[in-house]
Amino acid sequence: MNKFCCLLSSIVLLIIFNCCNMRVDKFKPETYFSRTDYLEFSMAKAIYHENKKQIKENVSSGKVDINKPGVSGFTYLLYAIFLERYDIVKVLLELGADPNQLSIIKHPDGSIEKLTPLGCVCRNHWYPIKYIKLLVEKGANVNDTNITPLHACVGNPGKDQKRVRYLIENGANINQVFGDYTPMQRAVLGRRLDLVDLLWDYGANPLYIGKKGNSLAYMVQNIVNKNLGTPKYVNHAREIMERLKELGVQFPVSLNPTKNVEEKTDSTTTDPCQNQTDTNKVEWNWM
Repeated sequence: MNKFCCLLSSIVLLIIFNCCNMRVDKFKPETYFSRTDYLEFSMAKAIYHENKKQIKENVSSGKVDINKPGVSGFTYLLYAIFLERYDIVKVLLELGADPNQLSIIKHPDGSIEKLTPLGCVCRNHWYPIKYIKLLVEKGANVNDTNITPLHACVGNPGKDQKRVRYLIENGANINQVFGDYTPMQRAVLGRRLDLVDLLWDYGANPLYIGKKGNSLAYMVQNIVNKNLGTPKYVNHAREIMERLKELGVQFPVSLNPTKNVEEKTDSTTTDPCQNQTDTNKVEWNWM
């Protein structure tokens, strides 16, 4: 039995190691940085091979602008994050890398990706929370509107709550609107009703209605009416409905886009198609 467990553990570790290598191989320096620019390529190689001494020499000499994007749009900081080089990320931040700089990356397949360092580690669940803590400690904006960190954490497929708690406790706006949704509503979209409870307990507004008519009440009602999930999950949605009833919400609730009535709030968004810096004051519509 012990031999079997050891063998199984070895196989799992081998799979993880191979997966990490495959991911790193996709981001070799020659793929994203110019071979003809000696300093740019030298810096990228030093990051890839975790050569702290070379990185420090390049930056300290003044020959390399630590915040200048490479030919494909990667900043050195975001490149180190993609490679999951935590110690190198730390070195770059200590040398003056901007934790809020937006990278516009052109990938070999022609796709374009816009990312900030904090947005990247919040969006992808495999990054340990230490990346988030390091970036925030070094000045990363927890309310950045390029990729809203709290929305990114709530929407990623990871199952822990630590990231969300950390961002809130370090100043993240729990009612920040992005794409017509609040973080609480985003949690429902991600099937994370546990995060709905968490955000509510931290003081999030459960009554917000977006311009398209999105509301927490309508969303959880939809889960219950259409039996969308396991019995436990549907029952959790019912419990949220009961909490909403205590606040005066009457069910059933209809999806009713808002019209011309606005109330100023602190909510912000970066949705290019809509201006949602104001939250709409809307009458609930009962079916």
